[in-house]
Amino acid sequence: MWTEVIAVLIIALANVVCYITHEKSLLHGHLRLPKILFISNRSPCSSPRSRTYWSFDVLEPLHVVTSHWLSDTGLLLLRCAQLLFFAITLTLEGTTGDGYGDRPKTWWTYFTNWTFVLFAVWSVLGIIVTAKHVQAKASACDQHQALEAQEGRRVSGRDGSIGGLSSMDWRWTPLLKTYCIMSETNAASTLFLSGFFWAFLSGGPGAYQVDNILKHGVNNFFILLDVFLSKQPFVSYHFQVTLWYGTIYLVFMFIYYGASSEWVYWVLNWDKPSALGLYALLPLLLFAAHLVWYWVALLREFICKRLPVPDNRCFLLANSALLPAAYATDGMMCLDTSESRRLTDSPQLQQRRTRESSPQRSEFVLPSRSHSAAV
Repeated sequence: MWTEVIAVLIIALANVVCYITHEKSLLHGHLRLPKILFISNRSPCSSPRSRTYWSFDVLEPLHVVTSHWLSDTGLLLLRCAQLLFFAITLTLEGTTGDGYGDRPKTWWTYFTNWTFVLFAVWSVLGIIVTAKHVQAKASACDQHQALEAQEGRRVSGRDGSIGGLSSMDWRWTPLLKTYCIMSETNAASTLFLSGFFWAFLSGGPGAYQVDNILKHGVNNFFILLDVFLSKQPFVSYHFQVTLWYGTIYLVFMFIYYGASSEWVYWVLNWDKPSALGLYALLPLLLFAAHLVWYWVALLREFICKRLPVPDNRCFLLANSALLPAAYATDGMMCLDTSESRRLTDSPQLQQRRTRESSPQRSEFVLPSRSHSAAV
């Protein structure tokens, strides 16, 4: 009896500690704890500290749908390949009998399959948000003549109702926020699960079957490609959601054990005092997995800042006031090199570029923090 109480207390304590280390928590200020916010890649011109609980005010929404090296369409194809991988793996698992084919009634009880379904949902959301970005950008490219005409009216002083490119607004939509946090949760959970499986469970029968290799190895490769080729940020405070996800599964596992007297993972049987050490290790391993992806994102940013901008990539901020709502969700407009150079040579844009352009992001004309936008 005492072992199960301690196991529950360990998991509860891990969640409490994770909460109070957040600088926006109710207890953080009273305990005078250090602020441990760290972010792999911030929004340009963002403040040092976040003013919101989830820190989206210092993150760039376009980072989840754009890439340093891939075109927007290339990133979309990569995320389609992720969903295709899920479908192929699920098909092999069902047809070969390595997975749910020989245990269909308990397939849904495994954290492996919970996380693999999360991988699928993450892939679907990635396709949706990236496809919307590609569609919005294509529509904006078709409307660049309207932008040029509007710029001409502003130069001549005949249009004072619109504040120029400075009225641009990029914002985090609920869908983008969900996808961003789900990306971090999926990456950390999948890496943690792979390490846990090969370290503690691979000695059992059938450990090296095809479905286990695909779901505890190859899936990490697809996540690595997405993290390294996109601009997905990793934030310390977002780890709280990952810990919630793991805690929810443990609560489910405890309930399942109480109802069936069977442990989904025998190494977590709290009737064995040795299992308590593993319960204490689980939150730490999950956080370590989150840190690994944070370091991967840092490495990605380190490399991209030292690579030259491709000559065939030229972007111009599109004024959302000029564009219908169907494509006002995109903050950028892609033009061919000659046309974009002609538009960006206007005196207003030259002055703005001198004031606000970042040396680390020369392909962007950056908005100030007071400006508004739509993603």
